[in-house]
Amino acid sequence: MVGYAVECGLKACIARLTRAEDFYDKNLARKIFQHNLAELANYARLSAVIEQSGRGDPVFQANWAQVSLWNEESRYETHTQTEAEQMIRAVQDPDHGVMRCIRQYW
Repeated sequence: MVGYAVECGLKACIARLTRAEDFYDKNLARKIFQHNLAELANYARLSAVIEQSGRGDPVFQANWAQVSLWNEESRYETHTQTEAEQMIRAVQDPDHGVMRCIRQYW
């Protein structure tokens, strides 16, 4: 479920960049009403920020690599407690976490 938190964070960043009336554009809606975190980062104009952050912070880079593999089907898969804890840490880490990076732009 933590992947949905990242998805919501990225969509909040997109919303900040978008005028309310733009959400009703069908082409834009098709592009952003999805669950692919890497694609959503593109639409949020954060791909370069994420890439640059990763170059300067290998822990963040590893965290993003892990988190960006998430998809909406992940919640139906079986995961170990260790895997779940690693994913939560990758998102929540106060110094190297994905949410720390995203939060700056919503």
